[in-house]
Amino acid sequence: MRTSLTQIAVLGSGALARALGRALQETSCEVLRWARDPSGLGPDGCASLGEVARAGVALMAVSDAAIGSLARRLVDEHCLPAVVLHTSGFHGAQPLQALADAGCAVGGLHPLVSVPAAGVEAAARHLRGATVSVFGSAAALDAARQVAQLLGARPIEVLEDQRPLYHAAAALAANGLVALFELARVNGAGALAPGSTAEDLARGLAHLGQGVLANMADLGAQAALTGPVPRGDAEVLAGHLAALDPEARAAYRALLVPLLHLSRQQGATDAALAPIQALLEE
Repeated sequence: MRTSLTQIAVLGSGALARALGRALQETSCEVLRWARDPSGLGPDGCASLGEVARAGVALMAVSDAAIGSLARRLVDEHCLPAVVLHTSGFHGAQPLQALADAGCAVGGLHPLVSVPAAGVEAAARHLRGATVSVFGSAAALDAARQVAQLLGARPIEVLEDQRPLYHAAAALAANGLVALFELARVNGAGALAPGSTAEDLARGLAHLGQGVLANMADLGAQAALTGPVPRGDAEVLAGHLAALDPEARAAYRALLVPLLHLSRQQGATDAALAPIQALLEE
């Protein structure tokens, strides 16, 4: 039987819970908000667990460490929505086992959206058009796909036992970008003339990155790759490695391995890339 989405409860008061709540408030569903600390919910107030129990779907947007204890609390207080979905990208259904044993359909819905505490409003907007990973029992999976549709997001199904791998890929793409851009900003700041600032450089690097990401979305990684690696320009790369500080140099060298792989996919020959391969073996 298809789950009714006339009411959706969002449990939690963190950045993702607030972003989901705001995005869902723009839909046709009634949104109930609940948190252990109601002060984090602002002027909208906090629903009771009794009200949450009557929701068609409850989204458990709490920290990974809190999922299991909240699941047990819902069972202890006889708060049993038809479907409970956690928003962890890492965990499968195990933290929700108490709810499954009590008769709830359980699963997960994890948005591939960056949600910094200072960027909740933007994250709520970015949910439209985002990709969300879903998994769960038949009823939970159906409900998760319906929630994704409400949000204007695209669902992808991730195997439950492979969620750590999926989440590692997401973290590598998201947090890895932050780390790489910070390394670039710190190292590049040493090249600036008086009157130009690291903040100026950071804005330029962010604009550069946005263009690269747009190219990847439109063309794919292989076609989007440019620069000295596919050109086989080992002299330039050696100069880069010599100029960078040790931390950035190690990151750059590690990235040369997938860059060489992509360059071969573009059609670069092993002979053309041999001088770059030799840089990795020094």
